[in-house]
Parts: sequence; structure tokens; C-alpha cells
Amino acid sequence: MCDGGMVAIFKVALYNYTKKAVKSFLKEVRNLKQVGKITNYLDQIGVAVLEVTDGQVKEGDRLLIGEEGEGVEQIVASMQIDHNAVETVDAGQACGLKVDKEVKAGDNVYLLEG
Repeated sequence: MCDGGMVAIFKVALYNYTKKAVKSFLKEVRNLKQVGKITNYLDQIGVAVLEVTDGQVKEGDRLLIGEEGEGVEQIVASMQIDHNAVETVDAGQACGLKVDKEVKAGDNVYLLEG
């Protein structure tokens, strides 16, 4: 027989496995494509530093910042490189991205397609 501690450990492991599986499934269903990562967040002005690692991000694109169910979805309205407004940011570039809600350094950024 298992004691209560073992049962609790099993439940936590099962919960974490299930949570990862659901996130993976939702990414496939929603057709998420990772395009970058947040490297900094300036809470005083609501701007995130986005490092684009794959493809490009354009004004009007719909992004998910963070993970499915826990992240922030928004339309790209304003981006800047060296304090100059830009409409497109390509892989290998970083930009300031105006965000509607708080995000954090390390958040993955996904392009929501379709």
C-alpha cells in the first residue's frame, strides 16, 4: 500500500504531466509558431523587449506572450528599434513592443496564425 505522501507525490506528477500535455495539444490546435522571447519588461511604460528568433513580427500580427491559458494575447500596435517606430522586425533583431498587460522576461512569444 502507498502512504499519503506517495499518493500526493503521484498526484502532483500526474497533474504536471497532464498540464504539459494539454499545453502541447493546444499549441498544435491553435497553430502557434514561436517567433521570439521577451528579454525585459519595463513596467513603468508598459513596454517589453522582444527578441525575434524566427521569422518576423509585423504590426497587426496577433501574438501570444507566455503560455497557453496563462499568457497575454494581443495585436501588435506599436514597435520601436532605437526609439524609431518600425512596422516589421525580423529574426535576429530586438525591439520595444508596447503591451497591454504585464509580461515577464523569459516569456516565449508565439504568432497566432489562422
